[in-house]
Amino acid sequence: MDDFTRGKRHSLAAISADIRGQLEAAKLVEERMMALDIKAQKLRCRAAVAFFTHYEDIEAACQRRGITVGNWCKNDIGCGVSHLRKLRQLHQRWDDYVVKRQSYDGDRYGLRLAFTLVGIPTGSEAGTDAHGAGDQHDIDPNDEYTTPPHVFRRFGSACTLDVCATPDKTMCADYYTKEQDALKQPWHGVVWMNPPYRNLIAWCRKAYEYARSDGSVIALLPAWTDAPWFHDYAAAFGRITFLRGKLSFGGRPGYAPFGSIIVEWTPETVKRQRGEPVHVLLELKEPRRL
Repeated sequence: MDDFTRGKRHSLAAISADIRGQLEAAKLVEERMMALDIKAQKLRCRAAVAFFTHYEDIEAACQRRGITVGNWCKNDIGCGVSHLRKLRQLHQRWDDYVVKRQSYDGDRYGLRLAFTLVGIPTGSEAGTDAHGAGDQHDIDPNDEYTTPPHVFRRFGSACTLDVCATPDKTMCADYYTKEQDALKQPWHGVVWMNPPYRNLIAWCRKAYEYARSDGSVIALLPAWTDAPWFHDYAAAFGRITFLRGKLSFGGRPGYAPFGSIIVEWTPETVKRQRGEPVHVLLELKEPRRL
């Protein structure tokens, strides 16, 4: 424990700055590399320890301001108290987490994996870790919303294989269903990909690998520019078009709560060097309903 967290009295602003600093630092170092992933979770745990070490000071300051600790957390820290409790639990099980993380050989990473490895429930929580990893976006359990037709007409008209389809909801004559699992199937032709959002890094990796073998993939993806898959595969090896506004997906009421992008992986794009700028911003308007 550093000097800041030895029980001295501090202002609410100082406590907030320290906790936010730990969470922001965690976000900056989070990568797929195991060592940095562990470091990121360690920083988050330190933020939780600081919060509970100074809880009495925080509570008293919030009472003077006429606000609750929960509201202060969400507004100043960017996450809920229950999320910090989970981080404290992770801190208490730290040695167990490190051992399990070092022996883990899957392709997941981030805070949700850390919680899972040590048995901490990962149910969705309002305000959960705005400073979190790329896999911390709220994900709708329904993963079968269909592509807006006008988007496919604009970008996918040349596609011949839909790798994320159902028999009655496919954009191409050839397709793979969830049961067939396109991640395990050979791809051919020009691929259209509107994948489930639960494992985007696996889909983006598959698209990148297909493009490396002289294939082409056009994907409709969420504009989650903080996600590792965006930097590791989309921005590094794809051609990105940002869509203005939010889309209305088939089977989903209203509009999506996030923006969308089109990513094109081709043999030419995968030859690019990492760090090149993304493609042009395109204004794509949905046709008016009469």
